[in-house]
Amino acid sequence: MKLWSTTLLSRENMNYKDTLNLPHNSFPMKANLPQQEPKWLEGMGKTVVLRNSINKMHNGKYFQLFSGSPYSNGDIHVGHSFNYILKDFIARSKRMNGCNVNFTIGWDNHGLPIELVVEKQLKGKRVPNDVFRKLCRKYAEEQVAIQKQSFYRLGISADFDNPYHTMDYQTESNTVKALANIYQQSNLVSGKKPTHFCFDCQSSLAEAEVEYYDKNSKTAYVGFYSSTINADLVAYTTTIWTLPANEALAVNPELYYSLFEYISNNQVKRIIIEEDSGVSFFQLVNATHIKQLEVFSGKELSNKNLVVNHPFLAKQVPIVCADYVSNDVGTGIVHIAPTFGMDDYQVGKQHSLPMTDTVNTSGEFIHPMFTGKTIHTATNDIISLLQANDKLYFTNELTHSYPHCWRHKTPTIFMATPQWFIKLDQVAKDAVASLDEVEFYPVNGKVRLTKALQNRPDWCISRQRRWGVPIPIYTHKDTKYPHPDTYNIMLKVSENMSKIGLEAWFDKTHREVLGVDESVYNPCLDTLDVWFDSGVQFFSVCAARGMQITSDVYLEGSDQHRGWFQSSILTAMAMSPENARSEMVPYKNLITHGFVLDKDGKKMSKSLGNVISPNDIVKKYGADVLRLWVANSDYQKDVRIGDEILERVSDQYRKLRNTIKHLVNNLHDYDYDENMNVTLLEYDQYTINRINEVLYACNVFYNKFEFSNVITTISEFCTDVLSNEYINNTRDRVYTYVKHSNSRRSAQTVYFMALKMLYQVLEPIIPFTMYELMLLSEQHHNSMITLNNSILNSYNTFNYSLLSEHKKQFNKTIEQMVKDKVVNSSSECVISINTDNEGYIKRINSGELKRYFNVAEVLFNNTLINTVKRVSNEYQKCERCWNYSTFINSECLCNTCANALVNKEESHKYM
Repeated sequence: MKLWSTTLLSRENMNYKDTLNLPHNSFPMKANLPQQEPKWLEGMGKTVVLRNSINKMHNGKYFQLFSGSPYSNGDIHVGHSFNYILKDFIARSKRMNGCNVNFTIGWDNHGLPIELVVEKQLKGKRVPNDVFRKLCRKYAEEQVAIQKQSFYRLGISADFDNPYHTMDYQTESNTVKALANIYQQSNLVSGKKPTHFCFDCQSSLAEAEVEYYDKNSKTAYVGFYSSTINADLVAYTTTIWTLPANEALAVNPELYYSLFEYISNNQVKRIIIEEDSGVSFFQLVNATHIKQLEVFSGKELSNKNLVVNHPFLAKQVPIVCADYVSNDVGTGIVHIAPTFGMDDYQVGKQHSLPMTDTVNTSGEFIHPMFTGKTIHTATNDIISLLQANDKLYFTNELTHSYPHCWRHKTPTIFMATPQWFIKLDQVAKDAVASLDEVEFYPVNGKVRLTKALQNRPDWCISRQRRWGVPIPIYTHKDTKYPHPDTYNIMLKVSENMSKIGLEAWFDKTHREVLGVDESVYNPCLDTLDVWFDSGVQFFSVCAARGMQITSDVYLEGSDQHRGWFQSSILTAMAMSPENARSEMVPYKNLITHGFVLDKDGKKMSKSLGNVISPNDIVKKYGADVLRLWVANSDYQKDVRIGDEILERVSDQYRKLRNTIKHLVNNLHDYDYDENMNVTLLEYDQYTINRINEVLYACNVFYNKFEFSNVITTISEFCTDVLSNEYINNTRDRVYTYVKHSNSRRSAQTVYFMALKMLYQVLEPIIPFTMYELMLLSEQHHNSMITLNNSILNSYNTFNYSLLSEHKKQFNKTIEQMVKDKVVNSSSECVISINTDNEGYIKRINSGELKRYFNVAEVLFNNTLINTVKRVSNEYQKCERCWNYSTFINSECLCNTCANALVNKEESHKYM
């Protein structure tokens, strides 16, 4: 069977050109990737299925690559393409290594961004909630279709026929099952705790939904008067608007506090502050005549059972101890508002302080003194009140890092609202311990994820939204406790959701579930945090489909240490008994990449006008060029992209293609099945050994996810070993020798083996071009589909690298001779090699060596000097091969070409 199509030469009117074995142009140099790639997509998909089927049939190792889900809102950006191409490198390389690969992809569909789009489409029109959710589902479906096509165009080899969606009825049902399991393990609790709260979302946020940016905040030094000591305890705050909710002052028990007296603005002031903070404080208030009257520790101060007057409300609050209070900034005294801070909440819980609600979910005050004011406008009113009561010692603005909503980029606040939480004390510890079973790429990913897990408060999973998976729990109207049969109720709701989706809870007649209890129980109308949706996908998707709970690879951006990586392992731990948690780690290998920046290293944004669409790149350069850019990147760091960078990658692609073109086009008359037992020349054996070495090295790099090392190795091999060396050294054998001669077939076998290796190594990176290569075959041979650790057996040969060094030295001399116009090319040169210490060269026939060196003749000497001379007049040029020889016949042919015309084969052993 012929691997490539053949065109036979006509013997009529033959000239010497007609007698040469010239390459056929079946593999064009110009790729036209943007135009050609779409034509190959369907066939490429079938090839992936075929390769996987063969691997499965041969009991190939199962490999599960589970992809985190992009959000179904808008088309993909270049960061998406970067991420999915990296994943595809892994999937394709594992298939080429004989693995049965399950590359599962899907989409996140619930949450606020889609709600906002639908609300905008409705233009303020109110619709029933069930209608609203249908509109959300419809929009999500449209966006999934757009993104799916874009990923498909990139050549991503995932299972596009069976993607998962978090809005699938069965996935929603399984998500509730996961929540029920967490409840059964007593890790789901309700409570009123401060969480990040976004007024634009009008919902609480998880830690993963918060980003930190600089913010200007007004600060104040506020006096709380103690009649017992006749002095103000001065507290420092950056959240002036929380003062109406103040319930205590906190001091550090280990710090020392002083009672000072001083004069400022002709007034005598008596204050208590931490003693070391006095220097900076007295500068702020322009104090003079400062006296230190008394010193006591924070513990002594709190033990006095003092109460202080609120600066503008008619109430008194206690002084308590808190270890987190420091003297780094402020006065070493902080005001405590348990409703508006996690530290404050913990102090309040310890000392049984009340939680005062002063602000609603819209950010407006419900406190009678500031009703209707926002927290921002009320701040100025509070400052005025403090000034009027002579309790404002100093105010200014501070620029500091502050939490912002990741969606709206607006500042959040900490606010206590009734929410549902996953308890993380023991869960987080077990999650950290389980990381010892995970391989991290890069290795510092383990440190980042460990820190994120160790610093997590309890996870608030409830959201006050309409488009999301419900929390199907009934709580008693008086006691607020969940219904005693909550676990079974959740499972029943889950079963119904698999049939009709979210409406199994939101539009359910609850009497059907509770009976007479309906009158004393309230249904929870909150939805789940979307990070919970994605976090439990190892259960809601993988386990539900009969896949492994533990995937071989999770690969996402480095920001997912605070996101998906964390939510996955926390939910896995929370829904499992403590003695079984070590078996529930959702990933074996955790790979993270950096962000994609513009050519100048700036973050892409529409406002800067520097956004680059992957679809535009593909239309201009082709998907293979984009994929090659990804392969070249040091993906574990931030990477840059731009036209200049892509042009350099295009040039690299052209060089690779040129090498492939030469190999392919010189195999038009070669059939591997007919020549698999050819007697390989020693130099060809040596070159096949080098091919095997490259293949082995690239396999190692693929297994270590070092894709840039793969493409560097291949590029160097194509340039240094193939183009500059082997192809150049064997050109005469391939073009001028008898077509079916052993010497020529031996070289062609090396060409084929090099091409086969390139196909196998480059298929994961530039699959479109490799599919084009495969189309030149009349049928898909196994040799082009499976990848072994070795292409052929290794050979025990002489190391020709020593000879290669000789050639490099000769070429330097010859290049100078060409530059000096002594010769036109190396074919006009005679070289003389010293062989005193290198007798191995003498064993090679001089006629073979001259082909290797591309010179007219090779002589041996024992003068310890290598020399190069121009051919003498006795040398003539062969009109067929254009080489110089002292043996030119009457038809102007050298012996080799004369023999070739009568099909007389020259015997070669070495090269």
